[in-house]
Amino acid sequence: TGQWICKSAADDRKAYRDEISRLEQKNRQLELKIATIEKKLESKQDGLVLRLPDEATVDRMMGYLRSMMEKFIDMAREFDAPPDRV
Repeated sequence: TGQWICKSAADDRKAYRDEISRLEQKNRQLELKIATIEKKLESKQDGLVLRLPDEATVDRMMGYLRSMMEKFIDMAREFDAPPDRV
């Protein structure tokens, strides 16, 4: 008829079908893995209880942080001081 027609060769079609099958299988495996992970996360969240620290614990933590900051500031001042001359 004088028209050009582009057709895949038989080998190309088989390669495409094989690749599609492989990807579909991989997709199913990943979907199962995601579902399993989601179920595990849901079951763990059911048992989670958020407990805030009591006032005494917060006070101890703040005392520790204050002490750490004071030591850090003292160390920074030592670096800022001129070196001792002998």
